[in-house]
Amino acid sequence: MMLLKELLIDARWRIFLAVLCSALSAACSIGLIGYINRSLEQGLDDLSQALALFAGLLLLLFVSGTLAQWLLVQIGHRLVYQLRLRLVGKVLGTALERIERLGSPRIYNALTKDVTTVATAFKQLPISLYNGLLLVAGLAYMAWLSLPFFALTLAVI
Repeated sequence: MMLLKELLIDARWRIFLAVLCSALSAACSIGLIGYINRSLEQGLDDLSQALALFAGLLLLLFVSGTLAQWLLVQIGHRLVYQLRLRLVGKVLGTALERIERLGSPRIYNALTKDVTTVATAFKQLPISLYNGLLLVAGLAYMAWLSLPFFALTLAVI
């Protein structure tokens, strides 16, 4: 666990940037919903300006979401690579008697299955992060629209 924490600390700026991009993407999603809602209620004054704003929000949503997922995938791949590299280094530095005592299945599991489990968790991270931020942004938007409805929703949840 210490090794994983150390590897994550090495990638803290990329993780921060990925979280920032995910938050921007979630905010754009809620912004689009709010803009559509406002446009339906109040109508459109200038169609070309409305389409430009809608397209801009949609483009920002796509770019920020794609960038966040790309960053998190890169972090995951680098983490798995570094983890395997360090584990192989530790195995190579271990005395032969100790390796024979541990047995090859245990070493094989550490190098393949355990690292693959970490990689699988990182594959789910972009989706989980985006959905969590989208949930928070959606609840904030709901609270802004109607506090009683927001309280009722929280009570139901």
